[in-house]
Amino acid sequence: MIEREISGATALFMIALGQKPEEASNLDLILTLEDGSQWSATVLTLAAVNDIWKRWEISGEGFGGRYFNCPDLLLVREAGIDSICEVLEGILATEGPEGNLVRLEDDDEID
Repeated sequence: MIEREISGATALFMIALGQKPEEASNLDLILTLEDGSQWSATVLTLAAVNDIWKRWEISGEGFGGRYFNCPDLLLVREAGIDSICEVLEGILATEGPEGNLVRLEDDDEID
């Protein structure tokens, strides 16, 4: 896990073991705001979605890779923790997390 401070919030990135932070293109994150609220996202690039579809063509998941569904998807153009942090900063500076990330309920929060 990698933790970063972003515009007064804390982002906890859960990347795969051995994955380089600058190449991260498929990860989950928890964003904790100053008010204590927590928000989640599954962050993917288009290339990562394509890789998933290719695997699913073989495994049969997602009706043989014909669709992809992820309720808390945050699709980003560029891979890497630094790039994702810039996206999160932009979200926080403009419209905020609501509508872009999924709010965790109190009993879902990560301590």
